[in-house]
Amino acid sequence: MFDISEYKERLKRLIEALMSKEVDVAIISSWENLNYFAGIITMYSRSRAIESMPLIIGKSMEEIFFVPTMMFSTAAKFEYPYIPYVRPYTGPQPWRTVAQIIKELGFNKARIAFEGSGISAGNLETLKRLLPEADFLDCTPIISEIRSVKSPRELVYIEKSCKITDRVLERTLQDILRPDKTELSVAAEMIKVIMEEGAEGPSFYPQVISGYRSAFLNVSSTNKIIKNGDIVMLDFGVSYNGYCSDTARPVILGTKLSSEQRKACEAALEITNAALQTIKAGVKASDVDNNAILKAHELGYSKYIRHHSGHGIGLNVWEPPALAEFDNTILKENMTLAVEQGVYFENYGFRFEQNVIVTRNGCRSLFKTDMTLFRI
Repeated sequence: MFDISEYKERLKRLIEALMSKEVDVAIISSWENLNYFAGIITMYSRSRAIESMPLIIGKSMEEIFFVPTMMFSTAAKFEYPYIPYVRPYTGPQPWRTVAQIIKELGFNKARIAFEGSGISAGNLETLKRLLPEADFLDCTPIISEIRSVKSPRELVYIEKSCKITDRVLERTLQDILRPDKTELSVAAEMIKVIMEEGAEGPSFYPQVISGYRSAFLNVSSTNKIIKNGDIVMLDFGVSYNGYCSDTARPVILGTKLSSEQRKACEAALEITNAALQTIKAGVKASDVDNNAILKAHELGYSKYIRHHSGHGIGLNVWEPPALAEFDNTILKENMTLAVEQGVYFENYGFRFEQNVIVTRNGCRSLFKTDMTLFRI
């Protein structure tokens, strides 16, 4: 499951990157990075419903401390014996224990890295009060860069996640998505199939959005009843060994698209393909989005675009880089991306999404299911 040698290599890369910034110690507090740097997965990695359990990383592999809750400490000692020190904390927060360890390491007046995206403003202020002589630096960009290029093992997990997603989509179209069901009931059945097919669960709660709601973005499935004639947008993914997938496909129920709808659906696919055709190592993330928008202009659909052209994907569904005009990250081989674009009108919308691995001369698609409009 978790390769100890890979764990050590990741930590070594982080320590080297931090030392280049004259950082003496780092506090890792996000659930994804506990997984990435130490293989730690807890029930909270899924729900994120409790105070974090930080990992403290000093200048050497012998200066690694894990600060779990007392409840998790027994499991930590048995399941993560390669972590040199496990120091459970008591009480509602781990930060006094974290500060004490940093003082023991002699870094209370040093430069300390923290995850800006993994610690609340209130908790950061607590740390600063406990370590008033320290200098604090946000290491989120450093970690994001390390995580952006995936190892062979990570690619295997992401490919498996996408393979399961293909199977879930197939079963959804064959057996689950039908008129007179609610969006929520379809989503619930999809989650059951996700587990049956070998995933840990969904990477996010499935979006089953129908009829006029197919034009909406970032909304949840509801008790709206799916009707014959509805366009249904399916947007979902699965998690396999912590690694995520994310797909979107449109479906039409019980009828054919109007001429206007058919042209819009074809445009959405062409625009998405324009983004995909731009991707290769050495290209800027912003170029991917720019070329998609150029295609939308060419087709006369630019005013119907509502979002950027995708994002990185891995231990989190939405990771850097953003395929957006503001992100000039240079794409590298073995980055993994979720590429998506669509067109949206007042009463309906179409979106397509493909997950890919960046290669030297292009990208390799991970979903085998066709990017097409499905009809039930």
